[in-house]
Amino acid sequence: MYLKIAMLCVIAVLATIVPAPQYAQAQEPGQPEFPTVPETPGEPGTDLPRPTWDPISLGIIVSGVGGPVPFICTVCLPELVFYHSNSDGDWDIYRLTDDGLNIPANNVTRGDDSHDIQPSYAPEGDWVAFTTNRDELGGWEIYLAKPDGSQQVRLTYNSGNDVNPVWGPASLIAWESNRDGNWELYMADVMGDGLPIRLTNDPGNDINPFWFPDGGCYEPAGGRLVFQSDREREGDQDGVHDWEIYLLDVYSRELTQLTDNDTEDVVPILTRDGRWMAWLQLNEAGVYDLWIMNLATLESRQLTDLGVAVAGHTFSPDGRSIAFHANADGDYDIFLVDVATGQVTALTDNDADDRAPSFRCDNTAVVFHSDAAADANNPDQRELFSVNPALPGASALRLTQDVEADDLYPMSDPHEEINSKEGRMPPHP
Repeated sequence: MYLKIAMLCVIAVLATIVPAPQYAQAQEPGQPEFPTVPETPGEPGTDLPRPTWDPISLGIIVSGVGGPVPFICTVCLPELVFYHSNSDGDWDIYRLTDDGLNIPANNVTRGDDSHDIQPSYAPEGDWVAFTTNRDELGGWEIYLAKPDGSQQVRLTYNSGNDVNPVWGPASLIAWESNRDGNWELYMADVMGDGLPIRLTNDPGNDINPFWFPDGGCYEPAGGRLVFQSDREREGDQDGVHDWEIYLLDVYSRELTQLTDNDTEDVVPILTRDGRWMAWLQLNEAGVYDLWIMNLATLESRQLTDLGVAVAGHTFSPDGRSIAFHANADGDYDIFLVDVATGQVTALTDNDADDRAPSFRCDNTAVVFHSDAAADANNPDQRELFSVNPALPGASALRLTQDVEADDLYPMSDPHEEINSKEGRMPPHP
């Protein structure tokens, strides 16, 4: 007991000095290597030759005051689930089908001898943005594709790394870029000129953007997002940087700091109505707990206290609960926490590693990846499974069936995939 307490104290001290690096689960021995984007910013990038951008079409046209007005409406498509698979020798993004097989027809990104990761799809589900290293010139870039893989369009052209695209209101896509020598946020209007617009400009790092929703339909004139930054806080004189959460109006550039403390606050997410924000906060024992904030009052409270790190958090479509994964008993399981009461329920309870939850948009299922189907011939093999959040303890349903492929990090609702980063973050300035 005393040894355990002493070890926790050591961990807490170390956590206040240098947060322990977090490695992708897919990098563990015996498992297929999943690509990781270098977190160290490196040297500034340079612009590359950019061909003429052809604006893409999104959404529908509805009649408004004074005539037709373009509106992009979020459509619930429960069948739309994307995931990563290495079935053809490199990592591509696939669309889940009823047979659960990885065939060319449901390969969305179709990169040859390259890795395609981090999908985020448009409000109506008619385009998918993703990160790829398929180009000889440049590092990681942002591309767009149709969900059936019929079109591939390059959005960014820079020798730096442009990663983690998140599709926001209407035709706006935000992403992280280290083209300026540190991580900043950029965005582009893909129905417009597609040119990169710099959103943040600070010596610190700005990462993990998450767009505010707008209740269903979006007007192109608006846009706000939350993100994490280790910029020097106003009034700080000690030179110590930690991650805090900020809110940014992408047009006025008005910036509001939402958290303000001496620990790490990371990976913000929002409910569909934009009323609540959840994020991870590092506690004194050196593990991350889940916190929640009412964005109308800015009042916050701790939502989980399991004694082990919480990760992979995602709001349910109705905003009443949050799914996450945690290793509470020697292996990872999927949990659900009630936002109102803080009650935690295990959705899975087995000897497998169940990780990376994402909801179907109609709230009927939580999709995740697991090595529950692994055997002696395919050790550590991971496939997609789902559970009904209304039936905790029910058997999980296997969704993918390719025994020779590793299928992981599914993404359905919300429309951006964050789990494959596995909590990795750049070092503080």
